[in-house]
Amino acid sequence: MQLPAYVKTGGYAVLHLIQLITAMVLTIGISTQAQYGPPKICLLYISNYHLQNREFIFDAKSGACGGIVGIGTLGIILSIAFLFISIAYNLRAKLRASRIILTLAVVASIFTFVALIGASMTSVGLKQTCSQFESVSNTSCEAVFATGFFYDGKVGETYRRNLATVAAAAGAGWVMVLSWAVYAALEWYNYKHESERWW
Repeated sequence: MQLPAYVKTGGYAVLHLIQLITAMVLTIGISTQAQYGPPKICLLYISNYHLQNREFIFDAKSGACGGIVGIGTLGIILSIAFLFISIAYNLRAKLRASRIILTLAVVASIFTFVALIGASMTSVGLKQTCSQFESVSNTSCEAVFATGFFYDGKVGETYRRNLATVAAAAGAGWVMVLSWAVYAALEWYNYKHESERWW
């Protein structure tokens, strides 16, 4: 049974909006709350957290935050592009050539894998950071974030961060992976149905 064009359009629009929203939450959450200071020091994968001269210091050499923000930004661009593509074809009830469906399926599959890497990096990095904070400072990871961080010895200039926002970004990353996996599966199904063959 062929679904009405407006039903298909609405379904794809909701899926792409989920992709867009989760990509924005991931990007904004990591860029604003998992980094601090002009050098944009990344708070994921910190190591060597210890007390020195009555101040807690740590090594923060990871470039994970930049990579995750890049993945999130790419997700924003792709979700917007795919939203317009879906509306253009479904609302007009235009048939898509199998090569177009294949292209969409391949791109969605590749980005699903890329998004999986980003979500994994966020979750693992946050877990390592919080493990360092809690094991050494004997306080909660949330409290350490709320107390703030300094760099280059400027103790008076602290940058307070919100752990809940970073955790929300990590969760959004996994929802983004799921939404892209669902979309990729739909396009592979459409391709198989359209061409009656599986590559």
